[in-house]
Amino acid sequence: MPNITWTQSETAFLKSNYNHLDQKLLIQNLQNRSWGSILSKASVLGLTGQYIEWKPQEIEFLKENYQTSTQHYLTTNLQNRKWKSIRRQAFKLGLERISILRKADLSILLEETPTTYYWIGFLMADGSFSDRRLHLGVARKDLNHLKKFLNFVNSSNKISKTRNKHAQNKIHYRVKITCVQVIKALIDKFKISSRKTYEPCSISHIQNSELLLFSLIVGFLDGDGCVAKTNGNSHRISFIGHPSWLENFCFMKKFIHNYFAHEDKTNPPKITKRWTTLPQDKTKTKKEYFAASFYISKTSLIEAIRDKAVELKLPFLQRKLGKIN
Repeated sequence: MPNITWTQSETAFLKSNYNHLDQKLLIQNLQNRSWGSILSKASVLGLTGQYIEWKPQEIEFLKENYQTSTQHYLTTNLQNRKWKSIRRQAFKLGLERISILRKADLSILLEETPTTYYWIGFLMADGSFSDRRLHLGVARKDLNHLKKFLNFVNSSNKISKTRNKHAQNKIHYRVKITCVQVIKALIDKFKISSRKTYEPCSISHIQNSELLLFSLIVGFLDGDGCVAKTNGNSHRISFIGHPSWLENFCFMKKFIHNYFAHEDKTNPPKITKRWTTLPQDKTKTKKEYFAASFYISKTSLIEAIRDKAVELKLPFLQRKLGKIN
């Protein structure tokens, strides 16, 4: 076909309709133009991101076939739809590919069991949630604990290894799991924000049972808490977090003492000034920051927490509650 100069009316039509009509209708209305010529002219005009409205029958087909069909089958039967467009529309519809995306059974995290609530507490501390994906990262020393979690949710997801760009000797392991419907249900159930560090959920609203709440707190301890040895064989449990967690810490401290019927004569949780040295700071200058915290140092109470965690068979870290004799 000879190179025919585009007329003003053709150019105007393309500008007005490129993002609205599909390939077939564009070719029908621009009778002297091949699809390649149309794409080339659109590129010259700076027209990008052609959007073709999804038809009801296409959406119905996608709902019925997206989860289990191959990419080739979907693109063949959804003509004029690129794979990227199909995946974007599936995400809008809340669909997920079982064979590709669901490499874990996150639905177990919706069960009302002590072990489930333990892992919810751990995720509240060390995990992060988006609308469709769960991220969990741990330090090198807790790699086996990350594997325990993956085993709990029956996951085959790959664990990635990363190094701190400012401290190469600090290695972390991370995993991400996609499961749109279950993650949405978890976010709704526990009121978890994607900015959970600064906008924490209110733990006091979790009123299912004291047993489950205790399990959640043990999980949070393994994520953001610390068990340190003091004098002799004594230990101290510390909870430290962003100032926004102060209300939760007040509730947690009161709950633990009431749950084990121990009188609390210690100071309430508070926000204090602390100092740290940033890895990238070669001068080792200490930087101040603020954190909420509280402590449990009564031996009988700490042992009661450990014994209850053992009784419930919670998968707690051996380097924390596990080291209490």
